[in-house]
Amino acid sequence: MVDLSFGFEVMLIGFAGVFVALSILYVLLVLMDRFFSKKRSKPAKPQPLAAGEIKPSAPQKPETSGDEGERDELMAAITAALSVYLQKPRPSLAIRSITPVGNTNSWVYYGRTRNMDLKNSVSSKRREKRI
Repeated sequence: MVDLSFGFEVMLIGFAGVFVALSILYVLLVLMDRFFSKKRSKPAKPQPLAAGEIKPSAPQKPETSGDEGERDELMAAITAALSVYLQKPRPSLAIRSITPVGNTNSWVYYGRTRNMDLKNSVSSKRREKRI
């Protein structure tokens, strides 16, 4: 029983020491942030409008680029490419939306193509086993 109480004492002292050390580090970090960070300026208050002045409206959303016909052609091209790649008839595929990705990282592109190649090789092996 003496060993158990000694173990609890050591545990409490250890926890208290770690808590105190972390509290001191936190205080030091907060003080460093206040002294060494750039001064944050408060945003300027909006000036009241003078008589006869018009309040500017919110910016309008830009119109979508491209024609609806171009979008339909793009959907048709993607559906045809997927049906050839997946070897499925076109009516069984349904593309719900197209989201342009923009600039992608070369590692992301490599990972995606690698996953598609692995999937394609596994499916071709399965087809070979069926024949």
